[in-house]
Amino acid sequence: MFKVIAGGLVAVEACHHSDPLMGLLKQGPNCPKNDAKKLNHIEAHRELAKNVYGGFLKGFYQSNTNIVSDECFGAWAEPSITTAWGVKKAIHEDFWSVDLKTVKGAIDGVVDTVFHNADVCDFERVGDDMKHWCLDEPEKCMFKAGIEYRLFDNAVELFSSFFDLFKLFMIVDDSCYSDME
Repeated sequence: MFKVIAGGLVAVEACHHSDPLMGLLKQGPNCPKNDAKKLNHIEAHRELAKNVYGGFLKGFYQSNTNIVSDECFGAWAEPSITTAWGVKKAIHEDFWSVDLKTVKGAIDGVVDTVFHNADVCDFERVGDDMKHWCLDEPEKCMFKAGIEYRLFDNAVELFSSFFDLFKLFMIVDDSCYSDME
């Protein structure tokens, strides 16, 4: 699981667009001006990863509270990612202008960040919990045994969640929301 998340973050950071998150945070043309903070690419991707992972864990552990530390995908990681991004940009502009010490420093910073993030996000514990649940409940995990009963028993909650999601995507006008909203 650690490799998948780390690989996903690298892939996300490799796709650098003119607007963070491929323009998803861009406000509509008729929005009033406000002083809300605009997220840069690194902040936007970090916040997305933090919220997706945190939401997944709340669902997996069936909890309404945070499962891992607030340090997970925290702002502490941004300096090393910013440095690495700057080195990558410098290499693209002029390969021979970047010395070995600079590249090694950037790579060391990213590796330290990835491993520290793995610790604070409890990737190993979460992966072990997933494996143990699957080993303890192979019928539910692999063969979806009893899914129709679980769907029927939880139909009201599932429909409520689906309707909330539908309202969020179709009814709520979010074109003037700030980046963090």
